[in-house]
Amino acid sequence: MSQSKITLISSDELEFQVDQEVAEKSITLKNLIEALKEDDTLEKFEIPLPNIKGKYLKKILQWCEQHRDTIHAEPDACDQSDGNRNVVLDPWDTEYFQVPPNALYHIIDGANFLDISYLKLQGCKLSASFVQGKTSERLKKIFSMKVEADADEDD
Repeated sequence: MSQSKITLISSDELEFQVDQEVAEKSITLKNLIEALKEDDTLEKFEIPLPNIKGKYLKKILQWCEQHRDTIHAEPDACDQSDGNRNVVLDPWDTEYFQVPPNALYHIIDGANFLDISYLKLQGCKLSASFVQGKTSERLKKIFSMKVEADADEDD
């Protein structure tokens, strides 16, 4: 039996053809696919994803492909950290998350939009461990934030 292909369109109009099974790692896409199947319009329908740029959608779909056959526990039931609150990832995920902080933010945001709970959870835990123990000045440099005068300081 051949796998149905789903066409996803990123905010910058890049087109991605993915197996339905991969797309359904996203609860949002799974629900949409089920609705389109009922209307018999799935084969000729492109799913626009206006909140996700192509390079981040590609990265998210990479994760979905890798975890195609993985059944993740519900996020609240997952404890993927050691006793020191360090995030514990498998080797593939460790490599996957070797991205700049800005890209990590977009992956988390995209996972949230697509409702891919486990990807979002792992990204958030990694992000939290990344900022832990750093000063606000250091974080501003890391995230390329401009230092602006605080309105409260003028009073």
